[in-house]
Amino acid sequence: MRKTVIAAVLVFLAGPAMGFNNDKPVPLDIDQVVKVGFEKHRHLNYRAIGAIDGWEGKWCDEKVELYQYTRADNINLDIFEAEALDQHGTDWFEACQYKNVIMLSNGNQACKALMAL
Repeated sequence: MRKTVIAAVLVFLAGPAMGFNNDKPVPLDIDQVVKVGFEKHRHLNYRAIGAIDGWEGKWCDEKVELYQYTRADNINLDIFEAEALDQHGTDWFEACQYKNVIMLSNGNQACKALMAL
């Protein structure tokens, strides 16, 4: 009996390290970003890229596009980074992802603000 109790305690304590932790990352909502300074200007065609919401606006004096996905692993970061790296035809400087939200920005302060949430 004592060995069973000890084994149960060890599994309970070591469970998160062994992958038994059911805690999921809390998704981010665009309205949470609005509360810390993002200004919505224009609703975007977010469904075309598989997002559940998307807005163009201003944050930290930068023009940004902000997209919300149901899960972080639904975001194809490569596409957004390619858009930011395109020096011919876009004015995006940086693409950054935090949790289930991705943002394109024409500066680097908005991404720093997003990552600080």
